[in-house]
Amino acid sequence: MEPDQEQADASQFRPYRFPRLSSPGAIWVLGAAIIGVASLAAPPGRGWLGLQALIAEAAGIVLTVFLVSHGDWTRARAFDAFCTGPNSLVLGFLGWVSLSAALSPLPDYSRTEALRHIGGAMIYFAVVHGISVRRHLGMLLLALAVATICATFGAGERLMRMDSPFISGAYQNTQLLAAFLGLILPLLVVGAVAAEWSVAQVFCQAGTIVAAAGVLLTRNRSTWIGVAVSAIVLVLLWYLIARAEKGSLRSRHLVVPIVSTLTVLALFATTFRADVISVPRLGSLLSLREDTNFQWRIGMWSKAVRMIGDRPLFGWGVGLFPLRQALYHHSAVHPVMERDIARDGANLSHNAHNTYLQMGAELGLPGLVLYLGILVGWFRHVLVRLHDPPESSSRYLLAGCIAGVAGQMFTALGSPAWELAQCSVFFWLMLGLGMALAHDDTRG
Repeated sequence: MEPDQEQADASQFRPYRFPRLSSPGAIWVLGAAIIGVASLAAPPGRGWLGLQALIAEAAGIVLTVFLVSHGDWTRARAFDAFCTGPNSLVLGFLGWVSLSAALSPLPDYSRTEALRHIGGAMIYFAVVHGISVRRHLGMLLLALAVATICATFGAGERLMRMDSPFISGAYQNTQLLAAFLGLILPLLVVGAVAAEWSVAQVFCQAGTIVAAAGVLLTRNRSTWIGVAVSAIVLVLLWYLIARAEKGSLRSRHLVVPIVSTLTVLALFATTFRADVISVPRLGSLLSLREDTNFQWRIGMWSKAVRMIGDRPLFGWGVGLFPLRQALYHHSAVHPVMERDIARDGANLSHNAHNTYLQMGAELGLPGLVLYLGILVGWFRHVLVRLHDPPESSSRYLLAGCIAGVAGQMFTALGSPAWELAQCSVFFWLMLGLGMALAHDDTRG
């Protein structure tokens, strides 16, 4: 074979090398944002804008500045970055969101929601192209574990008074706290076993116990279903990786975190009477036809479907579902006037409680297809590269990210959490971390 032909063949199979940040300040900004969003989160105010959204957007801007100014960029690498995995779909989605905001009849509401999407995507790109797995992963896991503990024990006063059998934490809403904990839990479980930095491993073990207890005591059925899906996916991927590596990280390493978690869950169930509240709550999944909350959700889903049917191309405008849904009626949903929502501000009861239907109503079918394309492209990319990272711990942590996102997709079918910055920012973070772990072979 000719030397030129050999070089062409080698370049064809050369793994894509991401530009990498040289400044350590980026991981500190990201860690502070993670803890701040989870610890300082509050119910959204007028236009869904709150402190957590501002933190996420500010962090995204700062990280983007770090990435552009410190990244080792060339024209070829910029093109590769655009084409790798779901990145082109992410940019297309942001373009469609920006167009929707520009055409919106209520720009104040739409700009706020557009900034939420853009801020989350900026964090995604900063993590994908700015996190050195070998140098920064321990700090990132530590920040996620601390955020989990702070978010959950924001309800510490209520637990001490024992005036409620369920918790809402710093999120001040059980649905939001449950969604956050359910997304992070699989990664914390794996971090408790596979994290190479001992400090991060200890905090992940503590975070696993706290998150598992929190998921139980939030009594949120959508998250319970999502966590069940995450567990199935994680067990399957764990088995496949361990089998391929011939037991490099054996299942016996899971004994300590699993036994500790089950022990604490039993303690919570006994102390806070979660058995009286959660078991009937779990049983209600078998009788949804008689459940008023589920019937209310069907009413909101019906509204969203009709909104999509009326404006399938451009939708009603990003961020406008809480307002425009008042134009539609359903027997299971208490009627409300659009002017009253505009005056008093939107709340969770004005949300579709289904990410996909609400996104289709706001952005039209093209926006929904782009969003689903991001998920499909991400799963396709990270699953293909699941065995590529040279470090065993990176493979298992990537499995934790995959399991968390898989569970989030099911939680999003019945939860309003992912339309708020304090939850959606962690969704984008998990997507970015999964991509970074999938390309661990390129990190120094």
